[in-house]
Formats: sequence, structure tokens, C-alpha cells
Amino acid sequence: MKMTCENCGFEAEYTDLDTSGHCPWEVLEPILKNVDLVLYDLKHLDSAEHKRMTGVGNELILSNLKKISENGQAIWVRIPVIPDYNDQLDYHLRVVDFLKSLPKPVERVDLLPFHNWCQDKYRWLRKDWVYTGMEAMEPSFLNPFLDIYRDAGIQATIGGSGFEGRE
Repeated sequence: MKMTCENCGFEAEYTDLDTSGHCPWEVLEPILKNVDLVLYDLKHLDSAEHKRMTGVGNELILSNLKKISENGQAIWVRIPVIPDYNDQLDYHLRVVDFLKSLPKPVERVDLLPFHNWCQDKYRWLRKDWVYTGMEAMEPSFLNPFLDIYRDAGIQATIGGSGFEGRE
């Protein structure tokens, strides 16, 4: 990745990878050698629920997250909070338990409130979207979830506003 940046004419002092983790470890592992921080999407812990909403199970995704943690990589987990999917308190308690089970603690969790910005894309593609017409989630709705992570000693944000505090 750093080589790609250099080939584009600029020097990368810091490189991030934003991933769902849904790829073979043999593809992901060599990329990680050139990455300073992994932004890792975690949509659902339950494979059947994950498949229902994304079309794929999450076994590979969870396995890769564990392997990245075993490598000692810096990880920020990004959780898109979606109505009637992963917006329950008990779900986030389970996520905390899962994250605490990783070999190296994640650096932070970003709770991303549901938004409807992509609904035009679905319309242009002439595809149905289950959330068409649903209003964006008010960020303050995520405050109880934020407390769950912080009470467990995990740094957490609502919205993942950027790289504040990152050296």
C-alpha cells in the first residue's frame, strides 16, 4: 500500500486499511505488513443475521479479526448501528464480550448511526432497499451503547469523527 502511494507521487507517512475482513487470510496478511491501522467493519456477530443482511456469513470476518489481533495490529472496530438489526443493548454487550476475548485489545470502537444516504444509489440501480424512506438515526440514540463500551474499558465514539488523538 505504501508503494502504491509512492507510485502515485506522494509519500505515505501513515497508512490505514478500511475493510470488512471478508477475504482469504492469504490475501489480507501481506497487506497488513504495510498498514499502521486497521478500520474493521463489524456488522453482526451472528452469522445467520449477517448473511440475511449482507448475503454472506461472518465466519471468515470474525476469524480474520482474531488473526489481525493476534498479529498485534492496531484496530478500530467500526459498527454501523442499523435499526432492527444490531440496535439492541444485549447485542452490544455480546460485542463487548467478543472484543474482550481478542488477544490484543482493540484501540477503539466507532458506533456509526444508521443513515439513508445510499437510498438514491439503490433507486438508480432499480433495486429495492429495505430501509427506503427510513430517517437517519439520531446520534444521541447511541449514547446507551457508547456507555456499554466505555464501562467495559473500551474507548468508543459515536460517528468515528476522525483521527483525533492518533499519533
